[in-house]
Amino acid sequence: MPKIAGSNPVSRSEYMSKSSVSWRFLAALTLIIISGVFIAPPHTSPEKIASEPKLASLSSLPLVQGNSLWAGCCLSPQPDQNIQYLKVLVTAYSSRPEETDADPFITASGEKVHPGIVANNMLPFGTIIKFPQLFGNQSFVVQDRMNIHKGGNHIDIWFPSTEEALQFGKRKTIAEVERKK
Repeated sequence: MPKIAGSNPVSRSEYMSKSSVSWRFLAALTLIIISGVFIAPPHTSPEKIASEPKLASLSSLPLVQGNSLWAGCCLSPQPDQNIQYLKVLVTAYSSRPEETDADPFITASGEKVHPGIVANNMLPFGTIIKFPQLFGNQSFVVQDRMNIHKGGNHIDIWFPSTEEALQFGKRKTIAEVERKK
């Protein structure tokens, strides 16, 4: 082993053991990164997401412009469909000034409030969402935003009255998110 000026000499076996540990660490890290980037997530149905705790915990990751924040997230499109499933917390709001910004009847996208509007901080405006377990085949459109402290897996449904919003409460469900083509 060559001696470097100003350093303590290191034996060959000591140098090799330190180098070997670094090499193994870098190889393992590279393998983990490549696995996360190039291995596609399996196709997952909403029933499987709800029934498997490991998948359900991963499904809290939000959808951003049609992509999950992590390549292994269980937001996977079904074959020949543009639908992704997301485990969400659904709450309700109304047009009370205490629950909204400056104009309680205008959404963040500039639309006037009406039934079928939802608020979410991560999905783009115009995204169509369904909650089959709660509302059957009824479609909702993301046209509003929520308090900055709410997560991406939190969706707020607009109701015409505070009583209806309070009656709805909060519920966990699977949302069908239509991907934009």
